[in-house]
Amino acid sequence: MRQIALVICFVLLHSVFAARVVLNWDITEVHMDRVGSGVRRSIGVNNSAVIPPILATLNDMLVINVKNSLDEGTSLHIHGYIYNGTSYFDGAQMVCGCSIAPKSTFTYEIPMEQAGTFWIHGHSNHHNVEGLRAPLVVQSPVDPYSGRKELLVAFEDWFAAPVAMRANATFAKLNPKATDFPDGIINGADARQAGKLRLAPGQEYRLRLVNMASAMWFDFAIDGHDMLVIEVDGVLTEAAPVRSVQLAPAQRVSVLIRAKPTAAWNYRYRVKMYSLPECANTRYYSGRVEYAAIAPVFTGPSANAPEFSDIHLVPLIREPLIVPERSVRLEVGAGMFSNGLTMHFINNVTYALPKVPSLYTALTTGTLARDPRVYGPQSNALVLRSFERIELYMVNYGPLAHPMHLHGHAFQVVEYGFTNGTRAVERPRSPWPMRRDTVTLGPFQYVAIRFQADNPGMWVLHCHNDRDHYGGMSMLIAEAPEVLQLTPDMPPSISNQCTSQGIKIAGNAAGNDGLDMRGLPPAPVLIHPVSH
Repeated sequence: MRQIALVICFVLLHSVFAARVVLNWDITEVHMDRVGSGVRRSIGVNNSAVIPPILATLNDMLVINVKNSLDEGTSLHIHGYIYNGTSYFDGAQMVCGCSIAPKSTFTYEIPMEQAGTFWIHGHSNHHNVEGLRAPLVVQSPVDPYSGRKELLVAFEDWFAAPVAMRANATFAKLNPKATDFPDGIINGADARQAGKLRLAPGQEYRLRLVNMASAMWFDFAIDGHDMLVIEVDGVLTEAAPVRSVQLAPAQRVSVLIRAKPTAAWNYRYRVKMYSLPECANTRYYSGRVEYAAIAPVFTGPSANAPEFSDIHLVPLIREPLIVPERSVRLEVGAGMFSNGLTMHFINNVTYALPKVPSLYTALTTGTLARDPRVYGPQSNALVLRSFERIELYMVNYGPLAHPMHLHGHAFQVVEYGFTNGTRAVERPRSPWPMRRDTVTLGPFQYVAIRFQADNPGMWVLHCHNDRDHYGGMSMLIAEAPEVLQLTPDMPPSISNQCTSQGIKIAGNAAGNDGLDMRGLPPAPVLIHPVSH
């Protein structure tokens, strides 16, 4: 049986000099049957569909030399990374730059200025859902939870049908159909053959849980063991007991567990993969927590601990509740548009890529960069002043949940509630709200998040369900463009990737002067919302 718990063995030899962590990635097609549902294309690295975890230490320089062997563009995004001063490496296609051209090379050089649990994935052409994804763990010598043994558990979903086939079904004109339900993967292996978590009696472990799925939620629990949450989305928290951990797509959680004092029993960990709301296709998996090869398996009750509620967590690095200068209401959903397609939207606008990367529009349009119209009618831009304190009040009138992710920030989560007011509102229990980068916007619910515009850049806010993201549930956050214009020049390789593909690097979203948007297709109009 495949061992799924990848033990992270770090010897911290850093003193005053940081290391260069160099990866050579040839991004390739790999045709294989990953979960017994048939052979199909996946996107892998160096001809392997299973991409090993990336391990680094705070202040290292992560260097990824990419060769794109595909017949289409690709790009890489470190999920949860702030990219302060290096937003051009964020990887969001046609936002901070251009995709890496087919059969070309590109090098990412990203300073590891944040410690925690992250993951790296493709951010062009559905490459995340097709398998281009791997965990990233950045250790810190000053982490108060360091010094314990560590285990990494990464979750994925895998669809039998390739993404193009499912996209055709989802966005079909006039008659959208349900797509297939995926199977689970745990640490690169079919979750139905989930492997062992091996524990030594009396030891304390940190489990880093990473949900790299493109659509599915995962719950994780261990029979007979207490768990303490100590990190969400790269933000360390005060230890909080939980019975099980819920992870939306793209979220990460670290928990502490103390192994039993003897090896008299083995136990089971339990994983549930599901959509929100849950349906009949929910998948249940389990694997062995092994103390001894021949010990009996404990079948008693699970730990009696509270349910997981992220809004009640308290960060170790405390930041007071942000008092917003502006609150922006964002309504998300899906509907039929004037082009005959079922698309997703934010505030009735379905996102589409501009002809000029938004970062170059911000850099080349002078004072007009503060006008949201310059980024194009389907960029759905929200322009923020430098250091503006902002609240995003996101509302979902539909029956499906959305994992909403903001690039460039860890935001405060300040309120959950239901749109019809039928249940009690949830707010932080302390003056120091929990921070994370991906939040669940539940069915018929709202969530309020707050952050300060202290990271100039062109960022995207989008649903991390791959179908919804590429269906248009995305918008541009144009943060402090006037400050961006004063920053040092970008590496020449950023613009070279665009010009080599004939993509303009100046002008508005259409590549024109002023607000002349000739050359862009007409923006479709919402005719009938189907999820309201």
